[in-house]
Amino acid sequence: AKAHVICSQDYVLHKRNKARVEYTIPKAQKHTLFLPIFCGFAVASALHLDKPLTAIKKALQRTLDSYTALTHRCELVGTYKNMTFINDSKATNTHAALYALQQFENILWICGGQRKTPLASDVITQSALKNVTHTFTLGRDKADFAALLEEKNIDYTPCINLKEAFFAAIAHATQNPERHFTVLLSPAATSFDQFKNFTKRGDFFKTCFQDILET
Repeated sequence: AKAHVICSQDYVLHKRNKARVEYTIPKAQKHTLFLPIFCGFAVASALHLDKPLTAIKKALQRTLDSYTALTHRCELVGTYKNMTFINDSKATNTHAALYALQQFENILWICGGQRKTPLASDVITQSALKNVTHTFTLGRDKADFAALLEEKNIDYTPCINLKEAFFAAIAHATQNPERHFTVLLSPAATSFDQFKNFTKRGDFFKTCFQDILET
């Protein structure tokens, strides 16, 4: 029997011969589940060829509903006014940041820090940057990020640290209330110039978000 798994950010379509079953992806996990889903459903299909798709649907949907994404990797922090906040502090190089840039729209991109590898300008392509509305650079190597952004004709604001970049992004979104923005921390650099590690950086980002909820 041949089986097919078709994934999008909203659903999974599982097909085998003439049978087809559709699964719903939890909203909070849309941007973190694609690869695990694709691999998981392929394995499940291979292991249960002797069972009809409807017989395994409940178990697979429960798995989707209970899935917990990695913290600091495209992690949904929350929403505030016309902004959605995403913590991708684990993206410590350009290749990792590229994935996040491809997942969201109207991005207010917070990037920069201490590079561990040269900035790969060919990786952060114009196609990936089409989702970026404005960028906020920070950290030791922010000048390198500025050079990349100027090369790609992307507007940016230089900031001293993450707190300044966080609130600069909010100010930008507040000035454009008719649009909904994604405030994305995806540094494409390590955190060692300002934080002990990427976990501390991501936690600080989340603390800033909690602060605005309480003011």
